Parts: sequence; C-alpha cells; structure tokens
Amino acid sequence: MGKKSQQKQLANQQNQLKKPLIILSILSVLLIIYVYNTSVYDLHQFENLIKENEIIHYCQNFSQCNGSQNCQKFMTHCNECQDYKLVSDPRFQEWDFKWDFYHFRLNYSKNKTFQIGNKIQNLQDLLGEKINFLELLKNFDKKQTQYKLKSSKFIPQTYVVNLRNQSIGEDEQKLYDTNQKYWIFKDPSKYGGEGIVILETMKEIKDYIKNLKTNIKNNILPKQQTKNQKIDYDVIVQKYIENPLLLQNRKFDIRNFVLVASTEPFLVLFNDGYIRKTIENFDMNIKPFNQQVQLKHLTNTSMQEKSPKWNIKSEQDKHSCTYEQYLKELKFEHNMNEEQIGKMKNEIVRIVAYIFAAAIEKLDRYPGSFHLTGLDFMLDDNFKVYFLEANQNPRLQEKHIGEKHVSPQIAEDLVDIELQLQGIQDKVERNRLLQNPHKYFNLKGWEILINEAQNYNILSEIEQNELKTQSKRIQNDNITDTTGNKNIQDL
Repeated sequence: MGKKSQQKQLANQQNQLKKPLIILSILSVLLIIYVYNTSVYDLHQFENLIKENEIIHYCQNFSQCNGSQNCQKFMTHCNECQDYKLVSDPRFQEWDFKWDFYHFRLNYSKNKTFQIGNKIQNLQDLLGEKINFLELLKNFDKKQTQYKLKSSKFIPQTYVVNLRNQSIGEDEQKLYDTNQKYWIFKDPSKYGGEGIVILETMKEIKDYIKNLKTNIKNNILPKQQTKNQKIDYDVIVQKYIENPLLLQNRKFDIRNFVLVASTEPFLVLFNDGYIRKTIENFDMNIKPFNQQVQLKHLTNTSMQEKSPKWNIKSEQDKHSCTYEQYLKELKFEHNMNEEQIGKMKNEIVRIVAYIFAAAIEKLDRYPGSFHLTGLDFMLDDNFKVYFLEANQNPRLQEKHIGEKHVSPQIAEDLVDIELQLQGIQDKVERNRLLQNPHKYFNLKGWEILINEAQNYNILSEIEQNELKTQSKRIQNDNITDTTGNKNIQDL
C-alpha cells in the first residue's frame, strides 16, 4: 500500500471518529442552552434545586470587564450541573439570573414577571460614592434616636473640600483649625488605592489643596480612570490613624462581606471574610510619598500587587490570611482573650448594622434584587475599630490565601441563597418563612444582621446586652460594697 493511500485511509478513520464527537458536542450545547423559567422552588428539597432548575447566567463583556473573575466563580459553581449559559449580547433581556459589574446594565425584560439580579439600583450611589455615604450617615445620626451609636465613633475625623471654590470653604477652614498632623487625601472618583496621598504638616496640606484648586481653575483636570468617568471636584481629607494595630510589624485591614439577600422584606447577612496585610513593615516615615511608602500603608491587593516582592510566593503569602488565622495571631501577638475578641467582633457587626440601617430607608425595593458589598475595617493599637470604606464590586478572585479560602464559598452561597430565597415570588409567603429563617433557609456561614420580617436588627440586641452587662456590673459592685469592703471614695 502506497504512502498516499495510507494517509487517506487514516484520514477516513479520523473523520469517522469525529462524527459521534461532533453530534455529542451539539447535544451538550443544546442541553445547556435549554433553560427553564424561574419557578417557585420547594424549600424542603433544596439539595436538588440547582440540579432541577436551570438558570441563565449573564455577564456582559465577560473576558474584559473587571467583574470577570467574579463571574468565573459563579460559572464554576453552576457548571457542575450545567445549569447556565453565558450570554454576551448586551441587548439580551430574557435572563433569569444575572451577575454584572454595573447596576445600570441590569436591563430587565418587560416579558418576564420575575428576574434575579445582583445589584440594588441605588446602593452603589448611597454606599459606594464616598461623599454620598458620609452625608447619609451624617443625616442618620441626626435623625435616629433608637441607637446609642453615632458615625463619629467609627469614622475618623473627615472633611470634604470643594476644589472649585477658590476661597476657603467651611469644611476647609475646620480642617485648618485642627492644626493636627497626618491627614490622608482620597479622590472620591478613584478606587484600588489610586488617588490617595498622606501628608504630615498643615503647611503641606494647605499647599496641596491650593495646587489642586489652581489646576481646576486652569482647567488642568485629573486623569480619568475610565472614559465615561465623571471628574470629581471634591476631595475627602481624613485624619490618618498613626497608631494602627500591627501583625508582625505590618499594617492590616479586615475585609468583611455583607449580602443584602432580599429587599422585600430586607434581609442583611454578614460574613467574616479575610485579612489583608502590607508586605512591607509599617512606619510613619512618609516623605517623599511614593509607591514604596504606599506599600507600607495601603493594604488593598491591587496596591500590594505592585510590590517587587509580589512575585515571590513566600512574600505574597504574607499579604493575607483567613479570619480564623487572624484570631490566632491576635491571641499570640497581642495577648487578646476571648472576651476582647468578642467585643471587637461585636463592634464591627454593630457598625455594619448601623450603616445598613441608615441605607435601608433609601434603598430601592425591586423584586429579585440582591447585592454583595465588601466592607473594610482596621483597628488601632488600643483595639478601637475604624470603618474605612465600602466596596460595591468586591473581588472574588483567588490571588492570595484569604481570597482562596473565602471567594469560592461566597460564590456558591450567593447562587444557593438567592435561588432559594428569591424563588419564592409571593411576598407574603417569603415574609412568613423569614419569620424563622434558619428553619427554611440554608444560611450557614452567614450571620443575620437585619431581618425586616422579624423587625430584627442585631444592633439593638448588642446594645441591650451591653446595658444588661453594665447593670450586672453595678449590682456586683454594690454587693461588694455592702460586704464590708470600703468604697474607694471613702479611702
């Protein structure tokens, strides 16, 4: 047999083998593309939920958008049961479940009565826009009388300077009157550590603000991060925490996650998240303020990735740890006991509950909407808790230990919780089941902060427990006094 004949026979054999594979591939694609409409799910058979109900998973510009890593996490979870299809057409509206980076791209269909989308329309504006967020809390502080907590207890001293005002504004003058050292400047329109400057003396601060105002006056505008991004003419100036609590001489923050799982009624859930640390050791030598200084002060991953040490695995592993490891380090390095750790955790939860209590009054209630937020906190060396910022598009990647531990579970939880919860389209029935949420819903790994169906806010519970503890302590002191021990005032 000639060489050409052998090659022809081999090609025929390969073609014969390809035919069934092609048919199988076509059938697989058709199976994935066939999508059931969202229906009311049987809560008692939830373990079969995803297997029995297919969903459309949609992410615009999947390969390019900043949320693509988050989308990948959801796809990985859904792919086990082949219950999604990826749609890249931005005009597509017939989705059942949609994850997108921007709230304005949740293009709802007029033909579907119920769709599950990962953005609450105005939550980004309320919590994600720094100036709006400060105004929200300021107004809530004045209005509410139910809670003892006020935002001044957990947000460092903050001023907003209007750069279009060539004279000295009210907030600007208050800043100068403090005559304190070390302030951090935050550009409200930027994120990921961009647009942040730390200055030491008040003269440096005045000169810096004057230079910004001169640039605005001369139409020298700040560089935009995206083509459609608006220019911000305000700058946030905040008292820098000079004495942060350190772990192995490095600064850290706590990235918690909050899920607004439902808006009708409101259900707000909390997850401990993970810890992010600087790779470089901390010190207050900030001059000149360059990238090397930023690496000692800014803990976010997008900043730490710029470190020359990031490509060294042993150094990269220093950047984060799990929440459980963090608690161990607190006990070992700072001799914190269980009671102190409990107070720290309660304070964080208390602050989160206060923030969302302020936001809930103004949030859009759209059927099927939910929202994942990342909240960042830090502690000073007296264990005082400070709130840093809210991220409305928290990354669910796996670039470091903390993310690898948390991101896959959160992605899985979101799909499970939302399909289970939002699948109950009848508001009255959903409200009834949320009267006893742990009985009917799988919320493992999440703590309930607010449950409107029960008229419950954990903040009230924490403050009531504190009053009981104080009352008990006073009673014990009185008992001690009556046993014959002298009161200190009598000595």
